[in-house]
Amino acid sequence: MRELILEQVNESIYKKLAFNDEMLEGINSKLDNFSLAVKEQIMFNKKIESQITHLASILSATNHEQIKGISTRGGKVTHDPPYLEGARRPSHAVQVDKEA
Repeated sequence: MRELILEQVNESIYKKLAFNDEMLEGINSKLDNFSLAVKEQIMFNKKIESQITHLASILSATNHEQIKGISTRGGKVTHDPPYLEGARRPSHAVQVDKEA
C-alpha cells in the first residue's frame, strides 16, 4: 500500500516538474525573441542616429545662416525673410494695445 502511495506522489511530482519545464522553455523562447527584437531596435536606432548626424553635418557645412521656418497643420511652410547684414531684425514680441 505504501509503495502505491509513493508511486502516485512521485508521478504527480514528475508531472508537475514536466509542466514547469515546458513553461520555462516557453518563457526562455519568448525572452530570446524579445532579446532579438531589442538588438534589432538598437541597430535601427544607430542607423537613424548616423543618418541624422550626417544630415546635420551637411546642413551646418552648407548653410551658416540660421534658418527659421514654421510648418502649419495644413502643411504650408513659412520662412523669415532674408535680412541684410547689420540690418535690425524685428522683435517677435507682440504688443497689445491696452486702450482697446
